[in-house]
Amino acid sequence: MSIELSGEIENKIEEAVRSGLFATPGELVETAVRKLLDEKTPAAGRFRTLRERIVESRVPMLSDDELAAEIRRRRGTWA
Repeated sequence: MSIELSGEIENKIEEAVRSGLFATPGELVETAVRKLLDEKTPAAGRFRTLRERIVESRVPMLSDDELAAEIRRRRGTWA
């Protein structure tokens, strides 16, 4: 895919890459497009943001199988 950008946008992208915020211009564009599309589907965007924050916090998360097993284990204790 090939796209044309204004000089101002190209400069901003180059500066973001130089500053270390993004490894490549493609990474910045991909991130920006994802965020824009997430705004169109707010629930998906909020879920993705929440998951990203959890991953960044390095708090261990249960896998789907582990979570299902934990729910089954606890069901008897919630009564």
